[in-house]
Amino acid sequence: MSKSSEISQLAKIEGICGAAGFAIGRALVIESGRLGVIHRNVAPEKKDREFARFVKATADATAELRLVAQEVKSRSAQNSALGVELSILDAYLMMLSDETLRSAVEEQIRQESHCAEWALELSVEAMCKVLRDSGNPYLAERSHDFEFIRDRILRALTGQKSGLVLPKDGEPVILVAHDLSPAETATLSKDRILGVVTEVGTRTSHTAILARALEIPAVVGVTGALESIGNGDQLVVDALHGMVYVEPSAGLLEQLEPQAERYYQVARGLREHRHEPTQTRDGVGLELHANIELPAEADIALDHGAKGIGLRG
Repeated sequence: MSKSSEISQLAKIEGICGAAGFAIGRALVIESGRLGVIHRNVAPEKKDREFARFVKATADATAELRLVAQEVKSRSAQNSALGVELSILDAYLMMLSDETLRSAVEEQIRQESHCAEWALELSVEAMCKVLRDSGNPYLAERSHDFEFIRDRILRALTGQKSGLVLPKDGEPVILVAHDLSPAETATLSKDRILGVVTEVGTRTSHTAILARALEIPAVVGVTGALESIGNGDQLVVDALHGMVYVEPSAGLLEQLEPQAERYYQVARGLREHRHEPTQTRDGVGLELHANIELPAEADIALDHGAKGIGLRG
């Protein structure tokens, strides 16, 4: 069998380039399916108590998220990339205190006699539908933010713990999940995570943004990743072309390892010269500006040699 035909028969799944780079390692699969939701009607005399359950769960979820934000803030002094995560967590704390969600849930409980879990599910789904139907890809992606808030409150309602626990020893891994919440991505670090693969997400999803900030290769929006990848499988994450190879053959590794090395040689070279003047071959000076998603990415852009933010006419 020729090398080209061997490679064509490999298990290969495609997604979106979330953060550029290559990663070769073993998969750590995170099973993070959607929480089940109780559909139950409540008696009129119990509606006050049911709404109080939602209010308390929201307060508990807020307190838990504040603790995560405080931890990230303390670590961001050593790693400016975590400022991105802190910005996202701060935005979610604002969403948790939003009166729109609170009013929608209260209406579902008092007018429709739905339990707190069911009322929350219906209220968030209505908000997500508006965003998904907007025709704007960025707004459609933001529907995942509301789903994250929903899951945090649901876990508080049912007494379930949140958060991602990574092994403290062993070889670094490639994280594979349906999606990662901001509280979960707060645990990511380059010394423990070689790469990230998620079933959902786009270039503007929080997982992709943080992966770029931490310079961890990531392929997002990989449909069926959890069906194709098993815990411990060897993976090649080609986050330049949005490809993930499962249990690669020696032939594929022989082909991709030099590509990965060339990419990182170029990346290292660019980083070493990042503070040198930027100019064309004929000596015309240029200012390098960066395109950012969040204010916290400004520090990262400056560290990479940018002189400003945005496009200049």
